[in-house]
Amino acid sequence: MRLLSSLLLEAGQLEQARLLFEEILSQRMIPWAKLGLAKALVRQGKKNQAEGALQAAIVEHAQYVDAYEELASMYMADGRLDQAMAVFEKCLAMTPNNVSRLQKAGNLANMLGDSAKAKKLLEQAVKCGGNSAALSADTVLQLALAARRENNSSDAEKYLRLVKEIAKKDQTV
Repeated sequence: MRLLSSLLLEAGQLEQARLLFEEILSQRMIPWAKLGLAKALVRQGKKNQAEGALQAAIVEHAQYVDAYEELASMYMADGRLDQAMAVFEKCLAMTPNNVSRLQKAGNLANMLGDSAKAKKLLEQAVKCGGNSAALSADTVLQLALAARRENNSSDAEKYLRLVKEIAKKDQTV
């Protein structure tokens, strides 16, 4: 059921996916089905229903961080950046070393004009990311630029070297 519903969603057969997710949820409350239903609803333009489904998933399954991340993405798409940041902060409280979420939250903090928070989050992403493929060259470049603005040439050079290493890895993949 999970595979079929996910395939329907990815194939753009939104109504069939929504109905299957609802059927699954009528039998049992499963977090991934609640998330899938919300994704189908968002793609159908039913944002209020999707938001309600995601908030319900979070209440019912407080540790299901994928639901938080989907809600934050929905808020970002709607321009509700402060709300998205609040959701990312809850997410990161549960998964403080998730490189992808740290980068998203850091980029969002930059959009909100909070460069100190952005720097902290992006530095944590680099620290946790190490050699991870999840670590983005854009993240490290942002840190290099921040170091330059702060006249910290040693950090700027360190981050620029790391950007080059990431770019080399990307070319060999």
